[in-house]
Amino acid sequence: MPEGFEQLGADALRDLLTYLCADELRFRILNLSDAFTADTSRGIYMTAESRDESLRFKKWGTIKHRDVPFDIVNPQRTATGKNVIVLQGGAGMARNYPKQVEIKVGLPATKLHFLGGVGGWGFPYSNKTDPVVKITVHFAGGDTEEIVLRNGVEIADYIARIDVPGSEALDNLDDLLQQGRQLRYFAKPLTKRGVVKS
Repeated sequence: MPEGFEQLGADALRDLLTYLCADELRFRILNLSDAFTADTSRGIYMTAESRDESLRFKKWGTIKHRDVPFDIVNPQRTATGKNVIVLQGGAGMARNYPKQVEIKVGLPATKLHFLGGVGGWGFPYSNKTDPVVKITVHFAGGDTEEIVLRNGVEIADYIARIDVPGSEALDNLDDLLQQGRQLRYFAKPLTKRGVVKS
């Protein structure tokens, strides 16, 4: 590797690589580390010792789906030891997660791309199409826009490949996750324009 790039730091180097590797749409991987609430090397739903109740990744680093880059973060390389966002749920240790998190953005955006779309006790185990997540996009000028995600629409259970109409399974899931677990992809366009603050 040429000398001097290490002085950029991890975030700047990641941004540079994302820029160089992205297509003409110039995607930006957001740093979610301040919002991470759980560690996938441990159980994430009932108990931390229930390691089968988790997303067990086989590899770390940048992956692409539909040419959109996502960073699969190794929990051993984060300051908190956490690498995913799990919000408050109905049973076990899931009751103790926060109800909300905030992600700093600071960039103009026309569409948000998500890697996740799964939960514990999600569709079809909970068959209702209830709202399960509300995303409030805050713009720099003070405007907001809400996006509501529903069980059985964008969200499905993590335990196996379970298809729902509002999201799609990742390509090559078996190369990414152990035990037949799944992650899903979906994108949501923004109707308002401007710099997204958070």
